[in-house]
Parts: sequence; C-alpha cells; structure tokens
Amino acid sequence: MFFALYGFTQNKLTIQFSKESGKYNSPQRISLESEVGAAIYYTTNGNQPTRKSNRYAKPIISSKTTVIRAIALKNGKSSKIYTNTYFINEDSDFMLLSLTVAPSVLFDPTKGWLFLGPNADTVYPYLNANYWSRQEVTAEIEMFESDGSRVFDDKIGLKLFGGMSRSFNQKSFAIATRSIYGGAKRIQYQIFKDKKHKSYKHLVIRNSGSDCEKSHFRDAFITSLLDGQDIEKQSVRPCILYVNGDYWGIYYIRDKVNRHFIEYSTEFDDDSLDLIEHQNRVKFGSISHYNKMLAYMNKNDLGEKKHFDYIKTQMDVNNFLILQTTQIYIDNHDAGGNIKFWRPQIPSGRWRWVLYDTDWGFGLQNELAYQFNTLDLHTADNSLVWPNPTWSTLILRNLLENKDFEKAFVNRFCDYMNSIFEPAFVTKRINEFETLLEPVYNKHAQRWNYSRLIWKTHINRMKTFARERPAVMRKVIQKKVDVGEAVSFEMEVEGSGLVKINNNVEVTTTLKGKYFEKVPITLSAIPNYGHQFSHWQLSDGKKKQSSITISLKKSEINTIKAVFKKMNSRFDGQLVFNEIAPNNKSTGDWIELYNLSEAPVNLNKWTLRDTKRSFTFPNIEIAGNGYLVVCEDSTSFKNVFPKVKNLLGDLPFGVSKKKETLRLFASNGALIDSVAYEIEPLDSIFVMSLPFPDINNNEIKSWDIKSGIGTPAKANPGYQEQLNAIQQKKWWMIAGISLAVLLIGIFGYFRFVKST
Repeated sequence: MFFALYGFTQNKLTIQFSKESGKYNSPQRISLESEVGAAIYYTTNGNQPTRKSNRYAKPIISSKTTVIRAIALKNGKSSKIYTNTYFINEDSDFMLLSLTVAPSVLFDPTKGWLFLGPNADTVYPYLNANYWSRQEVTAEIEMFESDGSRVFDDKIGLKLFGGMSRSFNQKSFAIATRSIYGGAKRIQYQIFKDKKHKSYKHLVIRNSGSDCEKSHFRDAFITSLLDGQDIEKQSVRPCILYVNGDYWGIYYIRDKVNRHFIEYSTEFDDDSLDLIEHQNRVKFGSISHYNKMLAYMNKNDLGEKKHFDYIKTQMDVNNFLILQTTQIYIDNHDAGGNIKFWRPQIPSGRWRWVLYDTDWGFGLQNELAYQFNTLDLHTADNSLVWPNPTWSTLILRNLLENKDFEKAFVNRFCDYMNSIFEPAFVTKRINEFETLLEPVYNKHAQRWNYSRLIWKTHINRMKTFARERPAVMRKVIQKKVDVGEAVSFEMEVEGSGLVKINNNVEVTTTLKGKYFEKVPITLSAIPNYGHQFSHWQLSDGKKKQSSITISLKKSEINTIKAVFKKMNSRFDGQLVFNEIAPNNKSTGDWIELYNLSEAPVNLNKWTLRDTKRSFTFPNIEIAGNGYLVVCEDSTSFKNVFPKVKNLLGDLPFGVSKKKETLRLFASNGALIDSVAYEIEPLDSIFVMSLPFPDINNNEIKSWDIKSGIGTPAKANPGYQEQLNAIQQKKWWMIAGISLAVLLIGIFGYFRFVKST
C-alpha cells in the first residue's frame, strides 16, 4: 500500500500518514505506517502518545475535526511525536489555527486554566483564580491558510493572555517560539498581508478583549482606522481556533507588543531600546531618560518656545498627538495607564507611543458614549484613581500650555474628523467587519452562548457613535479652547497633483469638512511627475505660493481650488535618483543624484522631499555626467568615503529602509524625478542602485538591492560592469581592426615583393 510521506527524518523512525493535515468536506480514514516491527501509539484528545495510549491497528475514522498525535516505538528507539489536524466541514475562509495542549492544562478541576481553582477570591474578578496564572506550558500549533494548506507546524510555549478579559469563558492566548521546546526559533511565515515581515517569535491569539461578548471586532476595527498614520500599532488577522480538535470560535492573531515588535515595526534593533508600559514598568532598557523628561516638564513652562522646543527633542510630539486625539475621540476610558512607549537608545532617540487595546472605544460600556467629554477626562489634574490619575494626564496637560501645540491638537481633531473619522468612512469600515464575521458568527455565538441580538446591538451602537461623535467633539473642543465657530470647508484639486492639509490629510480630488475660524490651516500643493503647481483659487483671488496658511471665514462655505498644470521642464529626464543608502549606521543615510546630460545644473533653491519633510538645496552645482551625494551625517560619511568631493550635508531627515517616497523639485516647483518603494530590507547594511541611470527608477524592479556600503559618486556596480564590457568590446574591436590592417599590410608587402 502506498502512503504519502510527511515529516520524513532520515535515519530515525518515522510515521507516514495517508492523508495530509488540512480541510476536508467529508469524514476521512487516516492510515498510519512505520517501519516493519514498529508499534504506533496515538491519541485524539491532545495528550502526548505513550505506550499506554491507543495502539494503532486499523485506520482512524475522522468524522469530525480531529487532532491525531502519534509516536512509533521499536527496540528502544522512538520517532518524534507527529501531530496532524483534520478539519471536517470547516468551510470558513479564515485562517485556521489548531492548538494542541495537554487537556489537564485547561480542564483539571484543581489547576486547569478554565477553572477558578481552590485559591480564587469569592468576588469578581476572582483574583488568584487559575486563569490569572502566568505559567507557560509546552504545546503545539498548526497554522493553515484559508485554502487548507498547512504553513507552520511546531512546538511552542503557550500561556494565557490579557487583563480582565481572562475572566471570560473565551480566553486569549500568547504563544512564543523558544529553543527549550525543541521547535523552530521563529514562525517563518507572512501572517499579516499588510506587512512584509515573515518572522515572529511572539504572537497573541486574542478573543477581542473586553468586547468579545459584544461586537467582537472593536479593537481590530478602531486600530484599522489608523492605517498609514505615524504610530506603531498591531496588525490583525481574524482566524478560527481549534483546541485539541474542538471548535473555539473567532479569534484575532495580533502582534505581541514587545521589543521584537518594535524592531520589525520600525528600523531599530530590539536590543537597543527602552520600552516602558503603564506608569513606570520597565519591559526593556531603562526609564531614566523618560523620568528626566517628565522632571523637565514639571520644572519648566512649555508655553515658552525654548522649553517646548527642547521637549520636541525628547519625545515625538506628533506621534503623541496621534495617540491622544485617537483615544479622546473614540472615548476610550481604559486608555489612561493602558499605554506602552519606547525610544531607541541613541542620542537623538525620542519617545514614541504604541496604539493598542482600544476595546473600550466606540461605546463599549454606554450607548450614549458619543456624548461624553473625554477631553476633560484626559486633561484632569485632580484625579488620583483610574481611569485618569494625574500621572496619566501630565504630558498632555503640559503640552497644551503651548499655543502652537494647542493649534496642532485642534487641527488634528479636525483633520481626522474630515478623513479617517468621517462618519461615512467609519460606517463603511464597520460594515466591512460585520460582513466579514456574518458567515461565521452564528457558530461562534453558539459555541460560547453569546447573543446575536447583543452583537447586532453593539454594531448599531458603533454606527451611531460614528455618526454623532464629530458634532459632539467640536462642541467639546469649543468648550476647552477659544477656537470660534466651526466653518464649512471644501477643497478641490484640478489637474494632476495632491493637496496636504496640515501635512496630515491628502486630497487628490475633493474633500468636504469643517475647521475652526480662529485656528488657521496650512495647505501644501504637491504636483505629480511632469506637472507643476499653478495657483490657489480662493474666494478673494489667487495665490501662487505652493504652501499657504489661511483662516476660514465664518457664516459661509469656504471653497478652495488647487490648480496644477502640465509642464515640460528643461530639466526633464536630466537629473535622477541613482543610488540610495537607507538606514545606514556606518555612514548615515545618503542619496546620490546623477546628471544624465552633458550640461551642468545649478540646484539653488531646488527641493528634496520625502512624504512629510523637505530640504532646500543651497547654491550648489552638479556637473554634466556628474554626481552629487546628499547625506544625513557628513562627518560619518567622510570617515568612510573621504575621496567623495561633491558632497552636501546635513540632510535633516533619514531614508526608510522599508517604505519611502522621495521627490526632487526644481526651484519653480516642477517635479524632476521621484522614487517610491516598499521593500523587505536586508538584515545587513545595504544600498539600492540603478544598473543603468536612464531606466525607469520609479519601479522597484529597476533597482538592484545589495549588501554593502555602496559606491557614492561612482558608477554603480551594474552600470560599471556594462561600461567595462562595452570598453572591452571596443578594445577587441580596435584590436581586430588593427590585426586586419596588419595582415592586409603584410599580404600587400609580399605581393609587392613577389611581383618585383
């Protein structure tokens, strides 16, 4: 009889399963086979198989989802333990997870995680109950894609996860890969399709937290609204979980917020970080820098520019602004101390915050939550208890003493209420999650005895929150800050380009919203390649500057049009991004420009921009067929490349090694060249270089990505190879011609001699 061989290990006992792990639409007969004379023992309840387990004698009938664990024994030798899961009639399109763990870990009446146990308090939340255990046990996980293919299978560490949600019947789990379990060091698979990262040491299998008996998607939905914003947040992927073959319903695979998460979410090494949670709980590194920053805030008036400017060097104020506006807008009463923040351990390292655990937002505990003044909650200075002890409101209170921050704070609310918190956009996102869960929710609700009516009630509550919150939030802001009336605003884009409002909201066609009359807004026009900004069409005339700051007029709709026109710059196709060194620790980041033409180009008042920042060139020239290197750290660069002459520093921003957009503009605003990429970076220092400077550099496939420090102000390796080949071919041609001339001369000479 033929059996497919899965998990073959040379020179050891093996077991062959007649069917592969995966999804099946009908009961299956699973046959097992090993070496002649070997005995196979198996279990189907999650226990490890031993000689005391069922001895295999005939095919195992799997009429429902079953986990088969098997071991082969012969003459004192044993195979590894094989674990295969067979999903029967599991027709969802979700990722499937199969956890296999000793049943006693979960179900032992005295020690099992699902029981209160003998030491639990008698009142909620039953402290010291078994489910408050921090114990980690050996388990096995199989991960299956939606088509049923198994993409990961190995031993892992398993423990319970979460805070108060541990008391719910449906528990959350944390998993970790560790060498002590004899499995892989990492889960090597691209679990989250929105991230190219493919290696995970820690993951969370989450029950949706405090929301798990309600909408069952609040946190995943809320954090998804912040896609593309400058804040670290967990990725999310819904899945169906089985434990020892039993259906456990809808879960969410999430990143575990730790130093490893910070490393692959940013560009900093996980062993060179400070990571803090809650008020002062050090998870990694040190809290010393943070405490010094707080001490400075307490001692100095941030209303003064010099003190505020100093704080901006200690913390990423924009990142903190995103966190606070989000938590206040969604009315998260669980946000005060439910925080994690980090900084890279470098001299310029600034504190940043992570957005996570937003379950309490969008009316979790109160159907009228959209009416609540959460801004007062987050700025209170007289509370000593949860949810807003004074230590948790300290930073925001101090920053709001600065008028520039106050304006940015107000405008950030308006920006978001006109875009990612705009009612129609938010409602559409809620509908997407509802549609996603609809086909599988009834089975899930039946498993945990949840109410479909409550599920629908909370979904409708969230839609009400989305619809009503903006108007309430504007009144809350007006009560706190002297902003004047909320003024209607319409932005139109004519031609090929985009407008950035307050450097936060991008408009490519039209946008309607509201801003406050006493808080000016900034508009920046960015043309697409081959176009230039022409003018702003305002109610009182035209303005030519590409960036303007205006105050809206009350009692009327303010319509503003940005006009772009096609242009043919005399520099089109002349200057290109030719080599890029992103996140380079030895030289600092640098960018190489190349002049394709014979004529020199003066870059005075030209502009280099990434997605948010810009750099204006001084009076500097790039020679015909010459190079200019623009670097972040000229001192470090010169130490490595002392012979590079046409060098310009110091670029006030670095270049991302993962995702970046770079644009080069002439002094008249014409876009000369642009590069946009999103890549999986190499582990070592690397550069991106064009094999030919005249190919389309806005396609990632055009770039060579290679380890090394690069070749600034020189021909790139690929191009140099071509030049060498051309030169070699040229010399061979010259040699060939010379030889031919010589032979002809010799032949002619002998003919002449013979004839005479």
